[in-house]
Amino acid sequence: MASPVTALFLLALIFMGSEAVAPLSDCCLKTTNKVVPKKYASDYIIQEAGQGCKIEATIIITKSNFKLCIPHPDRSQPVADLITYLDSKKSASNKVHNKRSTN
Repeated sequence: MASPVTALFLLALIFMGSEAVAPLSDCCLKTTNKVVPKKYASDYIIQEAGQGCKIEATIIITKSNFKLCIPHPDRSQPVADLITYLDSKKSASNKVHNKRSTN
């Protein structure tokens, strides 16, 4: 029979292992400095270090659902400009959608 300490250790290992694996599956491990043309970008996700991922990054999602890891907007002005552009597109799209819903 296993000792209570061994059983507790195994239980902790199982719990910690399941928590450690899941968040890392969608994390950028490195970034590229390639410039993403605005016409190809459709959305983005900001990745913060310490929240399940090791590095800060921006995940750009293209219109063909391709994901590209580029620098965090705090570290790259072109990335910050792209995010501002995408946010303004979303805002304009929501205004049009809201007008259609009320008519």
